[in-house]
Amino acid sequence: MRVFTRLLAVASTVALAGMASSLGALAQEDPGIPPEQAPAPEPAGNTAAPQSSLSELSQKNLSEFGSCIASSKSADLLFVLDQSASLVGYQGSTPTDAESFRVDATRDIATQLAHLGADSGASINVKLAGFGSEYYSDSADYGEWVDVSGNPDALKEQIEKFRSSERVADLETDYGTAYAGALREMAQRPSNDCRAVVFFTDGNFYSDEAQGDIEGAKNALCADNSAVAALRSSHIRLFNVGLVPPEDADSQVDLLTRLSENQTCTGHEPNGAFFNAGQDPAALFAAFRNLIPTSGGMSKNAAFAESFDFVLDDSITPVRLSAIPKTSVREGELVPTLTGPDGQTVDLTPETTRIAGAETNVSVNDKLPGMVDVSMSKAADGARWAGEWTFGYRVAEGSEGEYSASMVMIPGLSVNLTRADGGEAKGGINSDEVIKAQLVDGAGNPRSLEGEGLLSAAFLPSQGDPIPLVENQPIVNGEQVDIPLEAIDTAVNGRLATRVDITTKGADDAPGTRLNPIEAETSLTVTPSDMPSVGSVQVVTMDDKEVTIDVPASGPGKIWVADQSIGAQEGTLPDGVDKLAVSSTHNSADTALELGEGEQGTIPVTLRMDTLADGPLNAAAVIDLQSADGQRQAQLPLELQGSVTTPVNKTVFGVAMVLAIVLALLIPLAILYLMKFVSGRIPRRPKLFVKTIPVRREGTRLIRTDKGGDFVLDPQEFFESVPVTPAGRSVNLGTYPVRVRSGLNPFTPAQAVVDKAGTISGKGRARNGHAVLPLAVHNGWFLAGNPADPDSGEIVVAVDNLAQSPRVAALSEEIRANAPALFDSVELPAVDTPPGGPGAPSAQGGYTWTETTSPSASNTPSGFPQPNGQPQWGQGPAQPPASPPFNPGPSPEGGPQGGGFGPSSGWPGGSGGPTFGKS
Repeated sequence: MRVFTRLLAVASTVALAGMASSLGALAQEDPGIPPEQAPAPEPAGNTAAPQSSLSELSQKNLSEFGSCIASSKSADLLFVLDQSASLVGYQGSTPTDAESFRVDATRDIATQLAHLGADSGASINVKLAGFGSEYYSDSADYGEWVDVSGNPDALKEQIEKFRSSERVADLETDYGTAYAGALREMAQRPSNDCRAVVFFTDGNFYSDEAQGDIEGAKNALCADNSAVAALRSSHIRLFNVGLVPPEDADSQVDLLTRLSENQTCTGHEPNGAFFNAGQDPAALFAAFRNLIPTSGGMSKNAAFAESFDFVLDDSITPVRLSAIPKTSVREGELVPTLTGPDGQTVDLTPETTRIAGAETNVSVNDKLPGMVDVSMSKAADGARWAGEWTFGYRVAEGSEGEYSASMVMIPGLSVNLTRADGGEAKGGINSDEVIKAQLVDGAGNPRSLEGEGLLSAAFLPSQGDPIPLVENQPIVNGEQVDIPLEAIDTAVNGRLATRVDITTKGADDAPGTRLNPIEAETSLTVTPSDMPSVGSVQVVTMDDKEVTIDVPASGPGKIWVADQSIGAQEGTLPDGVDKLAVSSTHNSADTALELGEGEQGTIPVTLRMDTLADGPLNAAAVIDLQSADGQRQAQLPLELQGSVTTPVNKTVFGVAMVLAIVLALLIPLAILYLMKFVSGRIPRRPKLFVKTIPVRREGTRLIRTDKGGDFVLDPQEFFESVPVTPAGRSVNLGTYPVRVRSGLNPFTPAQAVVDKAGTISGKGRARNGHAVLPLAVHNGWFLAGNPADPDSGEIVVAVDNLAQSPRVAALSEEIRANAPALFDSVELPAVDTPPGGPGAPSAQGGYTWTETTSPSASNTPSGFPQPNGQPQWGQGPAQPPASPPFNPGPSPEGGPQGGGFGPSSGWPGGSGGPTFGKS
């Protein structure tokens, strides 16, 4: 909508001048090397700890990112790729990547991320962008965010565009512009626990604007108000990948390392890593592959002549094995081989399907000879699988260099953390409770191991020293292991961190292989048993100057949030926003929310900004707790994470129109209405999923009459919906047409109005009995009353395909809290009394009534069929017949025009549904 505002301003200016304007890659055969040329590599023993060329901090941050994906089952990665002319050579300079290795390496990492998502059951959302003199990410050229899980070619077309000459034409490498653009991009996404920016460049920082003081501009990248600072404070990881020309080597390595790994940069805790590809673009494959977690596996950097050895036991299947040369080699110089427990050495080619007791699938890379990926699974015929395995190369004489190898057993193996009752282990919890830990595979099934697996756990307070909870507890039999919280004796928030150290079972004379630990973390707020527990991290999207969130809590005791203000220096706020005001109706001990033992509730917290600006939000308010007996009090941080977006508002729209009138008195009034008409559109993206739910009010409770019980939204039930794409100025939400109404006043913004009487929006807005909705109807709801029964009706919910489980849960809570009162506010049409008395079914099996404002209209809500199926006002042709009362089902057409809700026979092609349940 902000784009439309700009277009309107341009159109007005053009009209003043009297000008007419309108708004408006293949696997190759391995030739092999005869065995007599060089012997297979000799095993070098396999008890050594995993090796890595990355810094210790980089390894830690990568491990945390991997465990985050395993725990939350979701991640957002933004790839920002250099588009400077130095890649292909500028004015006679030596090209840094004339053969476009960066493109092939990006294709490769997208494939690996697709495998990671499929293995772990996670949604891996990826977006592409470019930078040079500016930041580029327009979706028409660079694509939208895409979930690549299970789809290696999802980004193929967009990645290939980076080979074009237009993507190597910039004469600057302005890091600051790139990081600021990435920050804006991430701020527009729904909040996600696992977010990262992957930044690739082949040159040192340079911009024309800063050429007089390059060093000063570099230092500004690390200022406490820089984009890098905001990325860190917003928990967005920065992974820098550098292709380093020799003339810039020391300076570039130092800067890229400082930006991603050094705490002296910005003063915020560094949470990223620097991957140094050196001067050889072929090393970009290995550099990008560092993003793939190797928990439950091992990795090694070795010389070509050295082997990579590991021991498997019969409980470990499947296995992924990868090896990547870190320097360019000629075809035939390196032949990858694998030796199984039977002692037979086999060349790894795409035709290799069996090695010892393993069924194999081998893929090679035609751009980099010697690069190989092997999927191994235990054969069912009983051939030997358990034992020592050795990977290596047959190396042509005179070839020297290094390769990077990794092995991951049971891809997707993770630690599943739950409460004792099976609920999700996050939010508030009392210290007399326990957390359950269990090893599960990517499908969530418990896994047993023949080797050794030892669980350790500690609570990491946001301030203070770690609190050990469990140490070296066996966890190999597939059963749950208790993690007691009794060692935490004060109210505190932080993270529960767990790790499982696994050593495979030895075979023959070979000891087992010690693997990289499998780690998992979850945010918790822990309080003593006599104090209330409260939720910890709250996900916030501010699209208005004032929003209210409901923080879950449970007794016993009192909870309140005192009025307070958080300044820009105390948290991360968008540029131009000075402070965030926090308040609650429960703002003191006297007005506190008081809960009994085990009683559940929510405390409303209102957030307000005087001005809005696009950007990230990361701040911590203070929440007060008091024990049930009133003897103890505690204060905890209430973490607020999310984003702020600036919507189109009446002021902006009105000012633009007033300026047009003042500057062009002779512009026909029709131009103003045209502008309003063009800007008043329902966004087509993201797609909508609609659910119509029959409900009944019982006192202050809202009951679902289709399922029974209190009103609760299950994210999975939206999978039964057919996606709805708005038509610009109209959309069908179920069988309720919604149309944009411009109104007679040219200075007020357009509104979306439900074309059936007896409705009211979730915010309590209606006009002549018709619910008034924002143009962005996504993630909203309204109530349709029943003229024959003032205590029954329907709730119509519309969510977008980007909504995560927390957003759906928030909608559910909002509806449950607010809908009962709306039954008294909705203006219902008068009911026609059919034969049989008031409230009796009509001939069509529903209810009939007359529209009080227009006797000729028949505006019947879904579930209450109208007589004769006549068209409704402003609606054109008659809509398909409505469903029986309060029983929403599939639309007659099976598509958006049929209502876009109700069960379907599955997504076309088996995919395309919303991404619920993977937050």
